[in-house]
Amino acid sequence: MGMNCTRGILLGSLLLAMCAEARIGETAKQLEARFGKGRPMQQHVTKPPTTHGFLFYRPKVVVWAYFIDKRCTRISYNFKGYLKKETALRLLKLNGKLWLDMGATRADGKTDGPKPEGRWRTKDGRVHAERWKNTMLFRTKEHLAAELAIRRKAEAEKLRKKNEDPLKGF
Repeated sequence: MGMNCTRGILLGSLLLAMCAEARIGETAKQLEARFGKGRPMQQHVTKPPTTHGFLFYRPKVVVWAYFIDKRCTRISYNFKGYLKKETALRLLKLNGKLWLDMGATRADGKTDGPKPEGRWRTKDGRVHAERWKNTMLFRTKEHLAAELAIRRKAEAEKLRKKNEDPLKGF
């Protein structure tokens, strides 16, 4: 194995260990202690149920941390390049939870659109993880429930408008 290859493996392992330290449930202050100053996300990116979010930039990964009130309820690790299954499994292991493999289904319950390349949940069901092409996404059960409630409300409103009498108010 050449020197450059060895350096690349060591750098990748170090980077993975650094990014895997972020935990669901942490405060912004705890995340900033791990990564340094985060860049606040723009309001349109942090749509409900998220109240605010931060971006943390690293050489080969960008960490997106989303918060509901003061706790992180969603973290995504966006890698430059394809996220291999082995790397995703290492992220799960480094996260220190007992994970159950759920196959390639969506945690948000959507049946249309693309499916993740892998999905897991903790044994207690409190945290869900999905592996996409270049992203590893972790969300709490509460975050998923809030997203679903918002989507259902929007769908009901769309249906209401569709069925509304066009002559109402004449």
